Amino acid sequence: MNQRTLRSLGLMILTLVTSLAITARADDPGLLSTARQGAPKTNRTPKHFLLLPLEPAQYQYDDGSAEYAISFGNGAENFEALWFNQFDVQPGADVIVSVSIAWGTPGNITPASVLNGEPITACIWSDPNGDGDPSDAVLLSSVEDTIQEANTDTFITYTFLTPVRVSGTSFFIGNLTGAFGRPQQSIESLDQNTLARKSWFAAMSSGAPVDLVHLGNNDSRGIIDDFSNPGNWLIRANAAGRGALELTSTVSMRGEFGILLPGIECRSGRPVREYSIIFTFNNNLTSVGSANTSCGTLSSSTIDSTDPRRLIVTLTDVVCNEQDVTVSLADINDDQGNNLPATSATMSLLIGDVTADGIVDRADVENVKLDQGQSAESYNFRSDVTSSGHIDSRDTRLVKALVGTSLP
Repeated sequence: MNQRTLRSLGLMILTLVTSLAITARADDPGLLSTARQGAPKTNRTPKHFLLLPLEPAQYQYDDGSAEYAISFGNGAENFEALWFNQFDVQPGADVIVSVSIAWGTPGNITPASVLNGEPITACIWSDPNGDGDPSDAVLLSSVEDTIQEANTDTFITYTFLTPVRVSGTSFFIGNLTGAFGRPQQSIESLDQNTLARKSWFAAMSSGAPVDLVHLGNNDSRGIIDDFSNPGNWLIRANAAGRGALELTSTVSMRGEFGILLPGIECRSGRPVREYSIIFTFNNNLTSVGSANTSCGTLSSSTIDSTDPRRLIVTLTDVVCNEQDVTVSLADINDDQGNNLPATSATMSLLIGDVTADGIVDRADVENVKLDQGQSAESYNFRSDVTSSGHIDSRDTRLVKALVGTSLP
């Protein structure tokens, strides 16, 4: 926490304008709301990307503390909005594994208790023509989570299910904040100590849902400096290094959707009780000496031909519901000549635990009922416990039959 010696000022509501162009103008019916902490700083030298050779690296512009917290809405409620930084791709740091975001500001008049727990979506987008303009930006990956440690200048790291390799010379990374049914709250952290003109805002001026996939389809967008609030978002991109071989993530995959491990796998693995565990490393793999599982049969262990950083381990006959399943690897080698002696991943198997709280109960049944009739998507796939691609009565019956089961 960095409380510093700044004093808290009141809420400033600025009616600002945007057009379909990138530069903001004053005709937007929405409001950008700012909660300010202390006076603006005067040191305007931007802090650019920091790269430590052969180590994980971080892209950032901020100095680690926020002077403002900003939101978008009509004063009565928050509208959906996108907040993101543009970064130039640096040599040797083109694999992005996570985004780190700080929320609010220590002087925020919106209490942390109001912000903490609110849902957000962390995102990374391409910049196809490399011009630093998000008009043609396309979503590469996203992960849903919540606001945490608000108003403390604490960075929360949100990890993508699979590391994202960014191509070209530029990319965008940031987050989506949602609509709140209450007075407008200040959310997004802004550092005013540095000015890089790389921090962007995008939304629909009517308050309609944003286009998360294609940033250029949002009619209100621009660099935040042009909305009379110059500065940089406290949003950082974390890249994998090219040094010692390291495991960056593990995911339990069923069909199109993955659950980050360690975590609770709630899907049944039918018809042959099969699960795929995907290990992703920072470097390209050349060989893996051995793979073993604590439950079931190890059907295959294969380096992904389309992305050699990934090892796909397939398990069958996994019958140990209500237990942890650990997959262990040994003697892992990469194309840099590095060797990792051993690593492992643990999947907590509790079929029907849609809410991932360690017990199957009525809440899980109700969640599946609410989603019944829908196709499995990124926001509801846990309810598809039979992994059929569609949430139906079979899922409901299965979860009902498992009520009362739990993890140790």
